[in-house]
Amino acid sequence: MGFASLYPSYVYVRNADETYRRAIAAGAGPIEAPADTPYGDRRAMVRDSWANVWQIATYRGD
Repeated sequence: MGFASLYPSYVYVRNADETYRRAIAAGAGPIEAPADTPYGDRRAMVRDSWANVWQIATYRGD
């Protein structure tokens, strides 16, 4: 097994819900389903097959 990142990567995408679904379909493990945050992002979290954690977000405004 490779080395996992010590810190999650935070990436902005056009559609966090769709990107989350595609990541799960491609084999990523779900950590957190898409949800609205108090700071305006819609965010989800997945873990890839190398144990890296990805935070997937779309900015939705205040």
